[in-house]
Amino acid sequence: MFAGSYHFFIVIALCYAILYLIDGLLKFWLGSSYVVLQISHGVKIKPFIITWFTSYFNRCIQKFGTWRPKFQKTWFSLGMWITLFCLPFAVYLTLQSTCALFINIVWKETKRTTSPFLKPVVPGVDLPISDVGYYIFTILICCIFHELGHAIAAVREGIHITGIGLVLFFIFPVAYVQLEGTESLSAIKQIRICCAGVWHNIVLTFLAYLILLFLPWFIYPFYEYGNGVQVTSIHKNSPLSAEGGLKVHEIIVGINKCRVTNQDTWIKCIYQVAKNPASGYCVSSEFIHENDESVRVRQQHNVVECCRNDSLSKICFEYLEKGDNPIELPQYSCLKARLVVEQSTASCSSAEDCSGLHCFRPSLANGTKLIEIERKNQNKALFLGYPNEILHDVHISEYINTTYFTTTLPNMVAKFCNFLIMFSAGIAVLNLIPCFFLDGQHITRLLVNICLGKNVRLRKNKLAVSLSITILGSFVLVIYAFLTFYSMFITLSLS
Repeated sequence: MFAGSYHFFIVIALCYAILYLIDGLLKFWLGSSYVVLQISHGVKIKPFIITWFTSYFNRCIQKFGTWRPKFQKTWFSLGMWITLFCLPFAVYLTLQSTCALFINIVWKETKRTTSPFLKPVVPGVDLPISDVGYYIFTILICCIFHELGHAIAAVREGIHITGIGLVLFFIFPVAYVQLEGTESLSAIKQIRICCAGVWHNIVLTFLAYLILLFLPWFIYPFYEYGNGVQVTSIHKNSPLSAEGGLKVHEIIVGINKCRVTNQDTWIKCIYQVAKNPASGYCVSSEFIHENDESVRVRQQHNVVECCRNDSLSKICFEYLEKGDNPIELPQYSCLKARLVVEQSTASCSSAEDCSGLHCFRPSLANGTKLIEIERKNQNKALFLGYPNEILHDVHISEYINTTYFTTTLPNMVAKFCNFLIMFSAGIAVLNLIPCFFLDGQHITRLLVNICLGKNVRLRKNKLAVSLSITILGSFVLVIYAFLTFYSMFITLSLS
């Protein structure tokens, strides 16, 4: 992923360089006429920054802001109280995430780690390059929805809108709205405007969650949900695509006796296989005598081998004998993996787990597992390797196609909703922090003015309190950003 991300960022940087060069040449050739054209359309091109500002939508926003004034007053008042209620939780989540990142960096060697709640998503680092389209589009929607909240709330309070704009910083889109005269309003009305953006992000998050929650019902009976996962593609060079392996459109219902119902359980089962020690199989002594094809036992790469090197379907199994009984069978036996799985009556971790039978465990390198993949209406597919290879090589859909439709549409809707939830909630939390250039700065200033009220008469004293809180919040966010990028740098350097 990281190698592909470097290429992607280089291509984006080259596109910006070419665009900036073309812009400079047009200014040189066309002169003032080209500059006037840019100004009239509100376009500015700078290195790695493209800005667009327009007043074209002012009339639509003005019209919408005066629609059903009583409903809108109730709507934005409700949003103000819910936003203020969420403010301390946003501060807590930011502090928790900052502390978690610090702990993960300091105690990394001792594996004493904790998971931060807020995790920045950077394409090519913790997001596949193939999802960049979702990344840019959903951030743009969340930002526009956020700024429309400010704009409509401002119009409702009688504030004039100068215009709205979009800024593209490299691949990160940002929307903004310019307002005039908000200082003339009362503190409550100003807070209502400041909270409107976060309130709209909260609503957008909730709507996306509802769509995701009820999506299985919307697409039924064309798709099933909760009965397994369907293979959509397999990496070309993956051993899972070989004969006897997985095929596209097959339905997976379990991994090593762990039931798979959707994408979450699919990932959970694979992690469970990777985490747990390799289990053995309970088989009879007659089965061992009839099927053992072992050769001279030898050590290869710190692993005991008892099969010939050309035996692709056979694995060396170790006999886990009971401590108080003499060895009844060879300590190592070369057996066909599929026969062992099919003839086994139960799994085992020690000889005591097999009543009247014998426990044989695959002799494999550290991390390598014999993984049984249960398929609907078919025999099990066996995979010998690292569990994370399955996650990397096999692409699945939790929406099982029951007709001739592809799984592309529900997967796109689900992924789009997941991105909306992630980014809209993140923008809401970020804008609640008392930090410069964010909504939290203005909300903090207004709350301080209201709370102190007549107790502190001098305006500069109130300003000093709000400024101190904002400086502290900004410092926390800077530390959080530094720790985040430091962690990403460590991850990239280790890869």
